[in-house]
Amino acid sequence: MVEVTCPVGLDPSLWDLAVSRREISLTYPSHRETPDASPIREYIGLRGEEAFAVLIGRRWFPNMSGRGDNGIDFRVHIEGRLYSLDVKTTMRRPPVLRVCTSARRLASLYVLAFWTEGVRRPEDIAFIGWATRPEVLAAPDCNDWPGHPCKALQAGKLRKMIHLLDMIE
Repeated sequence: MVEVTCPVGLDPSLWDLAVSRREISLTYPSHRETPDASPIREYIGLRGEEAFAVLIGRRWFPNMSGRGDNGIDFRVHIEGRLYSLDVKTTMRRPPVLRVCTSARRLASLYVLAFWTEGVRRPEDIAFIGWATRPEVLAAPDCNDWPGHPCKALQAGKLRKMIHLLDMIE
């Protein structure tokens, strides 16, 4: 059963959205076997998306339907071209960019954010680096989600955030 009470110190409105998204995701056969039924993973992801919006100076409009975003958090222009971008947020140490490659849509770019419990402001979330879709697809396999193909890029293999921020128009 999903915990519905917002833990102390977390944003209640984001927690409600995380609970909604998690409950809906559990209706999909591919998500039912996921061992972590807590909405905390959804919450951490939402906080990373919010922080990235602040980082690039955009207003953030989370998908309030509870259905998620199909793996596309932002669309950004780089050198006149439009790219889809997915922010992956983790609390794991060391931080690793993990991407499930069986997703309905794969983004063009992936950004790894690191959220530490107790962080309250989006400005305090750390951004580790970024990678392109081909770099993710060429990464080693990982076994984080049994039955789902997954790739993992170590933090040291990611591109520096400053380069991405300089390119976004």
